[in-house]
Amino acid sequence: MRVGTGVVMLLFGLGAVAPSAAAQDPKPSSVGDFLSAVNEALSDPSIGASAQKGLGTGGFSRLSDLAKSGAAAARFGEFATLTPEDEAARPDLDPAGLPQIPSHCADLGASCARCYGDAQAELENLRVYFEQLRRVDRSTRRYYSAAMSVGDGIATLHMGAALAWQEEKIKIARSMQSFDASVEVKQKELLERLQDALRTIGACESEHFGVDDWYDRFGFVYYNFFALKYGT
Repeated sequence: MRVGTGVVMLLFGLGAVAPSAAAQDPKPSSVGDFLSAVNEALSDPSIGASAQKGLGTGGFSRLSDLAKSGAAAARFGEFATLTPEDEAARPDLDPAGLPQIPSHCADLGASCARCYGDAQAELENLRVYFEQLRRVDRSTRRYYSAAMSVGDGIATLHMGAALAWQEEKIKIARSMQSFDASVEVKQKELLERLQDALRTIGACESEHFGVDDWYDRFGFVYYNFFALKYGT
């Protein structure tokens, strides 16, 4: 009888206490701690800084050129994913259907770069951030689902295990709700930054080239693509 309860306690970090004691002095579960750590990370405004390193203006173009080279394709082939789930977790910085956003400044070199530079760099960085957030969200949900399945299975072994698991399950579910809210906030923040960058480019197109409807014609389409792909 104690074996079933002990398994639940070991798995979810309740410690060597009886279910009644745990109810009086609840301790965070390992799953809950994990979700809290992810939740805290998502609140960091610098999310994506590690991936951003080394990817200045033109970084995505260099990545694209590398990916298309024969040597790179052969190298990537050596590391094929084990399952379709693993394949879906690969970062995708050039998703299918990504709209092209034309810019007159691209053909004129440095003469108008001061107006466009920061906004262009922001667009490139945001593509990394959106993918980071997607992968964090996806991995966390897989972890959560697996933990819940294991807990539900162990809970069938013994009544004591079932009681301990029900208490733990509530705490984990609450942690997941906080995680969902954090993801939604971060998605909204990134989409707002994306819109600001696109409107800045539109203002530059208007100022330097008299294209007053650049955002309506091109920027909005680009923004809408990301809102549909990465939004809630």
